[in-house]
Amino acid sequence: MTFCNAASAVYLGIVGAAFLFELAVVLFGDPGMVGVWPVLLTAPTSLVVVGATEAVWGADSSAWPLFVAPVVGALVQSFALGALWSALRGRPGRVRPAQG
Repeated sequence: MTFCNAASAVYLGIVGAAFLFELAVVLFGDPGMVGVWPVLLTAPTSLVVVGATEAVWGADSSAWPLFVAPVVGALVQSFALGALWSALRGRPGRVRPAQG
């Protein structure tokens, strides 16, 4: 459900494009505030991950949660979108057989 439906694919495409744009700006220009877009696109989940890591390791933890949180947020939200898409289409948990 995380990757193989229209809703999840579109969402992951948008988040992936934001990551690629951020990488290009960091490598070839002045980053400014461009790093906020991946976090905002994965907002509820990524902010919970960042808050949880700060609660466990303290506010002086390293910068790794800011890199991991959007990835975790995108995967969790993509799964939720896939589950919602399947439920709205009336096929929860149904997997297509492989053709070949």
